[in-house]
Amino acid sequence: MKDKLILPILILVLNAVEINAREFSSLFEVRISTQEYTNVNYGLNRAFDKLLIKLSGSSSLKFRNEINRQQINKTSYVASYTTEEINGEGYLRVKFLEDEVIELFDANAFPIIGFNRPSISFLINIDDGITLPEFLGIDGGDTELKTNLSNLLKNLTETRGVFLDVPEFDLQDIQNLKNKLNYENPADYFLGKGNTEAVVNIELLKTGINSWSINGDFKSLVNLQQDQLILFLDDQINNYIDEVLAINFSEQDQNTFRFVVLGIDNYTEHEIFLNEVKKIFSIRTFQTTAIMKGETQMNLRLRFEPQELMRELQSSRRFTNPVYDSNTESLQVEFN
Repeated sequence: MKDKLILPILILVLNAVEINAREFSSLFEVRISTQEYTNVNYGLNRAFDKLLIKLSGSSSLKFRNEINRQQINKTSYVASYTTEEINGEGYLRVKFLEDEVIELFDANAFPIIGFNRPSISFLINIDDGITLPEFLGIDGGDTELKTNLSNLLKNLTETRGVFLDVPEFDLQDIQNLKNKLNYENPADYFLGKGNTEAVVNIELLKTGINSWSINGDFKSLVNLQQDQLILFLDDQINNYIDEVLAINFSEQDQNTFRFVVLGIDNYTEHEIFLNEVKKIFSIRTFQTTAIMKGETQMNLRLRFEPQELMRELQSSRRFTNPVYDSNTESLQVEFN
């Protein structure tokens, strides 16, 4: 896609929007199938490679290649691991040492994205040429294609650390989509509801016995068989996530950044606030300079450009109404 689908982040003022922001609590955990490795040590190394993708926001192999070039012991960053069985399938679940991994990323100037991750809705319209076209997620008969599409979004959510799902259609949504204007612009309709940060529109049309065309935000140049369709969407969605999560590094890494937080009234709220700040990886270090009733002032040292801090704040449930002043390099935000 030539244009990003993610909502633009305004540098001067971020309008308050009720979005379905979420915290990815298992950010430093990776689960891989037992089919992906032959022994535990190899499995731990593969898990680390997947962690690089999850934290960096990039599916590029350049970060893995750099780690391999330095001959870094990947297993030394493992905190614990367990084996488990889900629906008859075996998995290795690995937890990594957070502080040590962050230090490794900093030492190599790798991008790293915090716990607050974007939520993206996929509006997938399926037209099999037999029944009426319907969106994935609206109650209807299960098919192999629907199951494969749902599993694709579920697997990418876990491996990329981004919340990918289909809208939760209520009766009013279904009725509204019958309106010609809404049906022609379904992505705008769901984006306007404010429950997601972006909507990806995909239209699947069956053109033969086992042949599909793909239109919308992703377009296939040729018709695809069903298994090829899933592989195509897997590749396209990964590329899209790369674009959404791409980070701009700061050229003035040593400069401080003034941070004013409103709404902290007592010690307990201050401790909760500090815990939330540590989840924002755009902030390399911070120092509290003043604490007053309802206001806390800090100096920050950023890993990346201020836009990246704004983006993480936008995806947080606790920080609202951020206003950035580029002249004074200061940011004011409310905490709740």
